[in-house]
Amino acid sequence: MPRRIPLLARVAAVVGPLAIAVAGCASEREASSAPSVSEVVVVAGSVEPGPPTSANTVVDVDHLAMVGDSITVGSTAELEVAFEEIGFPDAEINAEGGRRIVRNNGITSGVEGVAEVLEDGEQPDLWVVALGTNDVANYPPEQFPDVISELLAAIPADATVVWVDTYVEDFQEDAAVFDSILREVLTRRGNASVVDWYSIAGEDGVLYDGVHPSGFGKTEFARRVTDEVKVWTT
Repeated sequence: MPRRIPLLARVAAVVGPLAIAVAGCASEREASSAPSVSEVVVVAGSVEPGPPTSANTVVDVDHLAMVGDSITVGSTAELEVAFEEIGFPDAEINAEGGRRIVRNNGITSGVEGVAEVLEDGEQPDLWVVALGTNDVANYPPEQFPDVISELLAAIPADATVVWVDTYVEDFQEDAAVFDSILREVLTRRGNASVVDWYSIAGEDGVLYDGVHPSGFGKTEFARRVTDEVKVWTT
């Protein structure tokens, strides 16, 4: 297994390119009118957290872990604050820019990220997965179920899974197909739910390059993640 890269080193490299050819987007959309993080804002397209794909039963969560890619890396500070606010100050975040779900291209895959978390000792009761952005344009749709299922197979079957869906400005249709299949696969698994990122990510000021969140976008990303975690824990 490749050497584990310290989180701080990954955070410093947040602006690195995605594995797919989307990082070259020149559409800087972090508008000057983007709201400050202290404001309460209703954004067009924003939705309430969706219900779990299985029975909405509160679960006991002593330890929470999140496995993600550059979107998670860039939002780490906001996620840490948001997790602490809902009672998880020790949430473990394992993220790396350019990460794909199962393929290792010199960057640890999501499956390897799960293994790293499990090797750390304390077993998470709830997993947040924010992966797929680097995969939507690299697989035909018929391969999406197997890729998603391989990652899920690495997570203990009795653990709850909250997976953030995908949005890529240059591959919106591919992302929408992936997100639909993701929901189908998680419904079959049960004890899982989806964070709706797709519906808000394309709004003005949320992303700065068609993929990565702006300052406001990072706060919105963290809010959506923790709102869905609260569906399971409160």
